[in-house]
Amino acid sequence: SPHFDGDIFVGLRSNRHLGGPLVTGDIVEFRITRDVSKEKDTFEASNVRVLSPAAPLPVIPRGPPQSLQSPGSKPRSRSPRKAQMATLVGKKLTGTVRSFRGDWGFVTSESFAGDL
Repeated sequence: SPHFDGDIFVGLRSNRHLGGPLVTGDIVEFRITRDVSKEKDTFEASNVRVLSPAAPLPVIPRGPPQSLQSPGSKPRSRSPRKAQMATLVGKKLTGTVRSFRGDWGFVTSESFAGDL
């Protein structure tokens, strides 16, 4: 199956049928679309459908934030290559909402490494 490394946007503007924000942990089905309007060339998850709502998370007290990056490692861009993304356009995938704030967020899936 096609595979890529990177981040891809998911937003309510392209998924107005949802009627409200997604929730971290939602299991979703979606298609990859490409937007070449207004001098941009981007990919995003569209036709998103919630298959299973997220289970409520327990509240866990946290200490100060700690970096997940290994000491001495360099930050890595997670932007996918356009050629890799083009192979996924129109494909139906499933994944989990990793984060969602306001009207946009990211989805992870076993179909790719990184976020979508």
